[in-house]
Amino acid sequence: TVHWRDLMIIFGGFQAITTKFQEYSFTDDVSIFNTTEERWYVAGEIGGSPSARAHHAACLHSSFANTMFVYGGTSGTGRFYQDVFWADLWTLKWKDAESLVAGKITWTELMPSATTVKPPPLFGHVMAWCNGSELAMFWGMTPNKTAPAGVMATNTVWRLDLTHSDWGKPTGRFEHARAFPAFVPVGCGGWLSAGVSDFGDKPTLLGDFEDSGIIP
Repeated sequence: TVHWRDLMIIFGGFQAITTKFQEYSFTDDVSIFNTTEERWYVAGEIGGSPSARAHHAACLHSSFANTMFVYGGTSGTGRFYQDVFWADLWTLKWKDAESLVAGKITWTELMPSATTVKPPPLFGHVMAWCNGSELAMFWGMTPNKTAPAGVMATNTVWRLDLTHSDWGKPTGRFEHARAFPAFVPVGCGGWLSAGVSDFGDKPTLLGDFEDSGIIP
């Protein structure tokens, strides 16, 4: 979810099939809530949109033509993603005031250079705009065959240089590995609380508070 102008823009997620959520599906829809009108719209999509997924990360980068970025996520079928897509929100054109169709949003996959070291597939992570032409991405779960639940939490920070489409992994790490935290982006990082540190028969829940405002 990102907030742009007077719009809250949501990509993907779960979609309930039954009222009690025993059955659900993953979606690649783009839903838009106009906070001025207090009304929902659904955007059409152009181009190769991200596949249906949930637990991905999204953020808005105002220095790059008000661009929304999406990374990673899972489709719940043992499929984990490590792709990056972006959409220029200025191309969002409204069909008409009475229509529930919010025009078209154009997705483009960002292809890193062949020599860059990409982050692993992640879900339950967070992402924030950082230092003009960079995005910072941290925490999250990644597949690990030796972990009891087949996934493990991470504490690594990744940076994406949007000018050169290169990933860089700083040497610093956060104190606690975690995923699914409550996160409020502030500058190059943000404030977060809680999350989980592992998935197993008894997941470990974190109740701390951490400042990621200074990326390691």
